[in-house]
Amino acid sequence: MSAFLITVYNQYMKLFLIILFLLIAILAFDGLRMYMLYQNTLKLEKTVPFQREVMNGTDKILVLGDSTAVGTGTSDNRYSTAGRLASEFSTAEITNMSENGLKIGELVERVESLNERYTIIVIQIGANDIIRLTSLNMVDLELQKLLTKANELSDKVIILHSGDIGESKFFPVYVRPLLSSRSKKVRDIYIKNAETFGVSYVDLFGIEMPDSMYSSDKLHLNDDGYEVWFKEIMKKI
Repeated sequence: MSAFLITVYNQYMKLFLIILFLLIAILAFDGLRMYMLYQNTLKLEKTVPFQREVMNGTDKILVLGDSTAVGTGTSDNRYSTAGRLASEFSTAEITNMSENGLKIGELVERVESLNERYTIIVIQIGANDIIRLTSLNMVDLELQKLLTKANELSDKVIILHSGDIGESKFFPVYVRPLLSSRSKKVRDIYIKNAETFGVSYVDLFGIEMPDSMYSSDKLHLNDDGYEVWFKEIMKKI
């Protein structure tokens, strides 16, 4: 190998090693950053789902879903969807079957045994299926099962997911386009099934959610953020 080729080879190797080092540094930084934010998530997940029993109440409201239905990120569960519904419908009984980390299929399993009738059912589910890369076919299938059951329990069903998760600053910038793409595809599935099953879909796409509306983990909303969502929910009620 000539001296010229050796020089060129050495230069390319140096460039490769520099790029590799930078990539490792970026991944290490983002990994540490997400770990620290996730520690905040664990603290926020101590929120207890809001519920209220009412003696001889005429209205019964059922809230179903993941951490967004729990109200993870609020300063008090009164500012969650269920808590705000309680304020809006002061004589209604509020049942909340929500849990952090729940996926659509897992929620289907939980509601299969229900047979009571409800005045309103509000479902907030889908974020974990987007983040954890549940196949779109499975999202479609499980959503159909969920809405079939929901329609058996109430004449008024409202469903939403988390909007565009790619807007969340919890995730590294190079991951956000993937999450935005999946969010849009899941949105299409929800719109299709909402029309098929005659339920109300709350479309959160296009609604501006500045950083000030997110909680300390930059993934869940805070009181102000949930208020924005709730106003959209009330438009469907």
